[in-house]
Amino acid sequence: MRILDSTASERSIWYQKDCPFTIFMDKRRGKFTTMTENTKEDHGTVVVKPNVIAEWEHLPFKNGVFDMVVFDPPQIFKNEGQKLSSMIARYGVLYNHNWRTQIRDGAMELFRVLKPEGIFILKWNDTGKPVDDVLKLMPFRPLFGTRTGTSNKTHWIAFTNIETEHRLTDYESHTTPRGEPARHDDRAV
Repeated sequence: MRILDSTASERSIWYQKDCPFTIFMDKRRGKFTTMTENTKEDHGTVVVKPNVIAEWEHLPFKNGVFDMVVFDPPQIFKNEGQKLSSMIARYGVLYNHNWRTQIRDGAMELFRVLKPEGIFILKWNDTGKPVDDVLKLMPFRPLFGTRTGTSNKTHWIAFTNIETEHRLTDYESHTTPRGEPARHDDRAV
């Protein structure tokens, strides 16, 4: 099993922050202090310590090497030249004029390094831009997903890089364990 966390930052989504079969990638390395701009409330230090320093639009990996890719891109949006808050040290930033291109190109590159039938996990929060706008930029249709968070705005969505028309009958035996014919409703698939 090989996993790529393409936007690892401080590895905040991970229980196993040193998972031995995961490459934690980020485009920066260092310690960053984060504060709320209005109140100057200190939120602590973020330690970004990736295994690989690279941008998700330009990966240093061969085609099809990962079983799973995790993509949690920045969801703070600014205009070029606008003052950046220190919270960007934790979450990163996308710019309003080119965020769609960055997400689309990044997703294409991340799917490139995913093995055939690998799993791609997208984490997106609807606060800045609607998840439907992001899904239109993905090269494949989502398999399933769920919402989490206090406002139910954080989406976790799974994809695979194979588009198929499998039917339930491709996976089930035609008899039950008791030898009876299997029953299913074709409308459900």
